Amino acid sequence: MDLNDNIDKQLMGDLDEIIATKKSYDGPFAEFLKLYELARNFKKRDADGANPVKPYLEKIESLSDFDDLNNQLVDLTKAGFPLPIGFGVEPDMKNTKVNALFAGAPGLFLPDRTYYENHNPAYQQLMPIFTKMVSQLFVLADYSSSEADEIVESAKKFDAAIAPHVKSAEESADYSKMYNPMAFDKFAQSSSHFDFTKLADGLFDETPKQVIVTEPKYYQALDTITNDDTFNDMKNWMLVNMITSAAGYLSEEFRQTGSTFSRALSGKKKKPPHRRNLRSIWHPVLLAKRSVILRQEILRPQSQSRR
Repeated sequence: MDLNDNIDKQLMGDLDEIIATKKSYDGPFAEFLKLYELARNFKKRDADGANPVKPYLEKIESLSDFDDLNNQLVDLTKAGFPLPIGFGVEPDMKNTKVNALFAGAPGLFLPDRTYYENHNPAYQQLMPIFTKMVSQLFVLADYSSSEADEIVESAKKFDAAIAPHVKSAEESADYSKMYNPMAFDKFAQSSSHFDFTKLADGLFDETPKQVIVTEPKYYQALDTITNDDTFNDMKNWMLVNMITSAAGYLSEEFRQTGSTFSRALSGKKKKPPHRRNLRSIWHPVLLAKRSVILRQEILRPQSQSRR
C-alpha cells in the first residue's frame, strides 16, 4: 500500500468516526459530510440504479433547437451539464491579483487529438472499447441496444468534428499560448447559434469586457461544429458525456462498466474496490474546500487539545 492509499484509508476512517458521533456541524464541512455519507451508502446507490441520472438525460433529450437551448443555457451551465462551450473564472495569468474570464474547449472522447490523426492505431484500438462501454451504460439506463448504439455513433460524429480544432497535449503544454485576450463583444460573434451575451448576463452581474480564449482555433470553427445540421449530434454528444461522467456516482454495475475505458488506458485489469471509488467522489470536494475544512474541523480541535 502506497502513501496515498494510507492517507486515504486514515482519512476515511476519521470521517467514519466523525459521522458515528452524530455531532452536528455547520458550513462547508457539514455539506462535505452529507456528500460522504451519500457516497458510502452503496446499498442505496445499487437500489437507485440509473434513477439519479435519468432526469439529466431527459433534460438533454427534451432540447428542441438552439432557441430552446439558449433559453436554458444559464441553468444548464450552473447545473454542470456538458456543453461544447464553457466559461471559467481563474486568476489572470498576467496579474494574479485579479480574476479573469476564460473560454475553453471541450475534451475529446479519446485522450488526445493526435489519436484522431493519420490513422493512428491507438484510435482503432481504443475507440471500440469506448463505444462498447458507453452503449452498455445506456442499456443500464433502460435504453434499448439499438437506441444506445445510435446515440453513441451520432455522438462520435460530433466528437470527430471537434478534434481537428483543439490543441494536442503537446501544444497545450505551451502555457503562454493559452493567453489570448479578446474583447467580449467580438468573442460573442464567434457563434451564430450560441448566445454568449445572454449566457454571460445570466452568470455575472455585468457583461464582461474581456475574455481569455485558450483555444482560438476552436472558437473560430465553432459555427461549422455547432449548427442546426449538427444539433442532434451535439445533443447525443451531451448525453454520452453526461452518462459517462455520472457512472462513478451510481450503482456498482454502473461504476464497474464506466471504468472499463479508463482501465484500458491505464492497463489495469483489476476493478477498483468500493472504498477506492469513494475517493474519486469526495476528494475533489475536499481539495476545493480543504483550507476551510482543515481550519474549522481538524486543526482547530488539535490546537485546542494542546493548550
